[in-house]
Amino acid sequence: MSIFDIDEIRKKILSYVYPQHVSVGMTICVSKSTFHPFLSGTVAKIHDIKKKLGNYQVIIMNEDNVSTENWYRVFTYFYPNGGDIMKVIKY
Repeated sequence: MSIFDIDEIRKKILSYVYPQHVSVGMTICVSKSTFHPFLSGTVAKIHDIKKKLGNYQVIIMNEDNVSTENWYRVFTYFYPNGGDIMKVIKY
């Protein structure tokens, strides 16, 4: 019998390796996005997390200010309950 066959011990061990809850400020890597397939492999910080109608919405933000006249800010939305897959890479 392996130690990972016992659910309680497995959850305890994996809680040190991978967080059970994500929070704002964590850095994630997007493995799969159902709405934006080209975003696979994107690494970004979580800007906000919202709950809408029982589903969670993870929001990342990308901004750039190359010059003082031109700047942009793009918000991208991911839905973990809807099939999007993300991996936390930094707490």
